[in-house]
Amino acid sequence: MKTHAAIVFTALMAVALSSMWVPGAAYAGEAHVCHSKVQKAQIQPTPSNPRPQMPVLTDKTAFTCPGIGVRTIPQLAETGWSIVQVQGQNEGFVGPVAKLSFTLVIQKGS
Repeated sequence: MKTHAAIVFTALMAVALSSMWVPGAAYAGEAHVCHSKVQKAQIQPTPSNPRPQMPVLTDKTAFTCPGIGVRTIPQLAETGWSIVQVQGQNEGFVGPVAKLSFTLVIQKGS
């Protein structure tokens, strides 16, 4: 015959093990990929431009996000979006001039 402590321990273990197999309520998050406008940058030095400038990501950089519209990073944060990833994109070259943009992956919920 089992003792009271053994019965309680067995019941607790059964509950703990069963909770591993039963998925909890899942909240479907939302995520999007947003793109900035393409900016031209002369990335190769020339006699007239010995120190080329690359586009810089700032708080004023505007991103087009599907279903959200055009927003800056601060505007996205104000409405509850988290930035998951930021990436620079090379959209191609025209001679010594590169066409560059930024891409964001944003997420809301979990």
